Amino acid sequence: MNPRERVLKTLGRIPGKADRVPVQFEMCRQLTDHFSKELGIPAHYTDNLYEDVTYRISANELRTAMGSDVVVTGASVSDNFKIEPDENGHWLNEYQMKMRQGDIYVEVVDYPLEHAQSRADIDNFSFPDAPGRYRDAESLVSKYHNDYLVFGDIEVTVFSLGHQLVGMEKLLVDMMMETEYVIPLFRACAEFQTEIGLRLIDKGVDAIWFGDDFGTQQSLIMDQETFRKQLKPFYTEMIQRFKDKKPDIIPILHCDGAVSELLQDIH
Repeated sequence: MNPRERVLKTLGRIPGKADRVPVQFEMCRQLTDHFSKELGIPAHYTDNLYEDVTYRISANELRTAMGSDVVVTGASVSDNFKIEPDENGHWLNEYQMKMRQGDIYVEVVDYPLEHAQSRADIDNFSFPDAPGRYRDAESLVSKYHNDYLVFGDIEVTVFSLGHQLVGMEKLLVDMMMETEYVIPLFRACAEFQTEIGLRLIDKGVDAIWFGDDFGTQQSLIMDQETFRKQLKPFYTEMIQRFKDKKPDIIPILHCDGAVSELLQDIH
């Protein structure tokens, strides 16, 4: 049984019982570089538009050698993008977020839409688009598709991308106040990530991996009705568009926190 069959059987997509629980994992740069050196396997990095997703979609040759049953790919930064740190070690990413490296994850210092109030503010914001984003995805699908299930990663999808553009506190307050820009913001984030997902499907991925966190350690970040009214329709539409493109696509949601109240909505 190869890894692809193992995952498909576990997900109930083909008949039969898997011989073991499938494994998927990723590593930070320090661990990736360590095991790359120890095992003598070069690690290829695919720099993602949002820096922390880079490690989800990189070093597949190393991770499969270490036992991962899936390959994870995604959109890279554009050919003409280069990180240029300022005197404080901060840099602008392709979303025009000013970033810094935290102890574990990157952190947003300045939000490009921190003053957003209206639909026009969202309409006037340009999401990044440039050539060269899908070369690694095409190469990975060609290399691994026969033996491994290939995930297309569009994490930091709608809610997470929204609060990274606006700021978490501002966005949550404005969601409660139903400020004019909120729904256009979520729509723009969803459309941007949908287009990336569709391109990844064109390249041959088997699954699309969403990623948004709706919970704290103890409760939801927002109430259930707010989620249903302001966010759920965009995920529903995204999944439908992916299924229209590829009926057997597998949608997967990564979501941190205590989200049991949403299980009926996101199952």
